[in-house]
Amino acid sequence: DAAGGVAPADVHSGKGQKKLIALKPGTKGAIEPASTQKFTFVFCPGQKKVLAGCDAVCQMAYGPSLQFVFAGEGVKPSLHFSFTKYNFGPCFAARPVESCQCKALTITNNHSQAVSLKSLLSNSDDVSVLFKACVVQPGRSKDAVFQFHPRAVGKVSVDCRFEVNGLSTIGVKISGEGTIMKVEVADPEQKQIKLRTVQAHHTCSQPVKLVNRSSAPITFDVGLSPRATLEPGVLTIKPHSDILLGPGATGTVVVTFSPTLRMPRFSEEIIMDCSGSILPLFTVSAACIAREVSLDFRRLAFGDVVLGSATSRRVTMKNSGDLPTRYSWDAAKFGPDFTIWPVEGVIEAGLEVQFTVAFKPVNLSKDIRYEDLKCRLENAEALPLNLTGACVPRSTAREPIPFQCHVRGKDVKTIQIKNPSTQSWTLRPVIEGHYWSGADTITVEPLSTKQYEVVYRPIAMAVDKKHQGSAFIALPDGNAIYYVFTGATQEAKVIAATNREWPCKREHVEVFTLSNWLKTPQR
Repeated sequence: DAAGGVAPADVHSGKGQKKLIALKPGTKGAIEPASTQKFTFVFCPGQKKVLAGCDAVCQMAYGPSLQFVFAGEGVKPSLHFSFTKYNFGPCFAARPVESCQCKALTITNNHSQAVSLKSLLSNSDDVSVLFKACVVQPGRSKDAVFQFHPRAVGKVSVDCRFEVNGLSTIGVKISGEGTIMKVEVADPEQKQIKLRTVQAHHTCSQPVKLVNRSSAPITFDVGLSPRATLEPGVLTIKPHSDILLGPGATGTVVVTFSPTLRMPRFSEEIIMDCSGSILPLFTVSAACIAREVSLDFRRLAFGDVVLGSATSRRVTMKNSGDLPTRYSWDAAKFGPDFTIWPVEGVIEAGLEVQFTVAFKPVNLSKDIRYEDLKCRLENAEALPLNLTGACVPRSTAREPIPFQCHVRGKDVKTIQIKNPSTQSWTLRPVIEGHYWSGADTITVEPLSTKQYEVVYRPIAMAVDKKHQGSAFIALPDGNAIYYVFTGATQEAKVIAATNREWPCKREHVEVFTLSNWLKTPQR
């Protein structure tokens, strides 16, 4: 304190070891009268050092001087490093940092005071350390994690220094070796594996021995290349994950081919994946033969068909597989409205078979439906076929066609039949009526029109009403031509008039020619 509140006093630095003793806030200053000023002497040795014979003098301006004598000892902080050198050994070079080898260094403060730590290592291409500058309290620990990720093949050695309290350093030596990753098949002939051809739902397996020719152990997965297009489960490898091989060690994986469908011969690459590093191992080729039979249509719609008429559609069966296949239909289930031909047979590999499905409804119905008609196949799944159609009544919108002639005479009329399709039609007209007739069949060429003759030949008079008849012609497209006939008769014509003269009472024989206009004998 300044005495009596008189003039201020000046403080000058005293003698001593300036590098070991520091004065705060400074070595010069002034104290105002009737005031107090604190000064701090700081002992900060940079190394192990004994402080002895060190003093300081505080000189008052126009007053007495004060002398201070210091003693002390500088010691290193008591830090324990779990290791001061570590060898990672052989590690694979040019790997992602995320998959590198790591080692944790534990630093424990056994001193009675807190210690500040800072890593002086500039992370290199080969070694890095995960450690932030911090203060370690007495009795506490901190971890520094070293990462070894060599960029090239060769030996690596790095000295990592830790700064303690900003004054001293402690070194940790990190070493290791960069090596290449090399895993391959033990037998060079297995670089290309050709599996035998199998049938669907059969399997084929092939063991493959792998060898680790690296100087470091390796853990990896084995599988198909990312470019593979096979369905899951067709080509499998066991074991396929977490395969561990030491340096020079061998291991066996089994490749299994399990197809369910026909597959032409293919080739796929098998790769190994070690934490994102992908290397090819070998290729596998295989093929599957199978019965692959299909119908070009699974549903046939026939539309409206006139009662008594019929129409047909074609269904093609194709064998795109590699084996001949026997087929058969349950023809009874198609009746009574449908029929199919052929009913059974064998379809050779690569060929086709055409089935003709005919629709000839027997009753009027707006919805005729036959579902799930099966075509059974040899050693394969049956093929379904669905048929639909409708049966409509005959149209009678046309005016009756009149016929007229003498009894036992004839009258001929024609019916026009038009074929708009590109297929030739062979038709079988149905003539009803005792006195009408026509050809049993008629052929109509594609995109043409033909006349069909109907003959009216009465053999008896129509007394009370006209004779009645009709013609029904079923067309292949499901339509029909239907005509109604009426017949009017006149008395039979006189065949011949005979006038003869001969003497009376004498016998005379006259010969008449008679013809039978019926189709049965007459007496």
